[in-house]
Amino acid sequence: MSIRNIALGTLVAVGTVGVAKAETLNMTHSVYLGGFFMGTFQTEFNQLNDSYSIKAVAKSNRKLDWFFTWDAVASSEGKLSGNKILPSEHRYQSKWKDEQRGAEILFQTAAPPKYELTGKKPNNPKKSTPLKHVELMKAVDPLTAIMAATFKLESDGKCNGQYPVFDGRRHYEINLKDIGVASFKKSNYSVFKGEAKGCRITYNKLGGFKKNSNFELEDDLDIYMAAPVPGGRIVPVRMSVDTELGGFELHLERYKFRDVQLASRNAK
Repeated sequence: MSIRNIALGTLVAVGTVGVAKAETLNMTHSVYLGGFFMGTFQTEFNQLNDSYSIKAVAKSNRKLDWFFTWDAVASSEGKLSGNKILPSEHRYQSKWKDEQRGAEILFQTAAPPKYELTGKKPNNPKKSTPLKHVELMKAVDPLTAIMAATFKLESDGKCNGQYPVFDGRRHYEINLKDIGVASFKKSNYSVFKGEAKGCRITYNKLGGFKKNSNFELEDDLDIYMAAPVPGGRIVPVRMSVDTELGGFELHLERYKFRDVQLASRNAK
């Protein structure tokens, strides 16, 4: 399990389709491995009637630069039409150690998305499974996919469904499964305490993956979702995974929505 894999499930803000006025949600998640602070994910979500935008920024702990450095910025924009979520564009830039890569995707309603890669590109495309461009017409970007899933959780209380995703390099399907409710006690690391809905995220590779290799998306993620305050929006509040290096934990350390501003005691 890597910090890059965790990002897919946590660089997300959520809302409810049909909001009558402009609203903004900000949150920060902190990540710990074996008790050591590894970095943060900051997310801003904006929604106005029939449109949305998401911006997410990830940074590793600068005290660990001698070991690894990871920075990433992702953004998505799109339209909301009834129960439909229609992404218009997605951008992503990351730096892992000294390696930089990114992608820009422009979604189209009647044609496959246009996309362009930046940074390191595949040396030999023949070593990867092919992308079926017609099938990409059904896909959305990673941030929009998780947003769509949380819309569903808010509307009917269920964590389930399949969401096809294209990130500019790989095409895969996110599968969600309800794993019940868990209760979390008060913590210095998190603004949340109480019961949260559990969602298990698994993946089905469709195209753009290296052949005969075990890609990290094969790992499952269990993420717990809840509103930190009554009347608030549902967001990821906790995740815990056992690894060979120790427990990998994610906590909601800051939450800002409307007149509510929360911060944990250990907020960075």
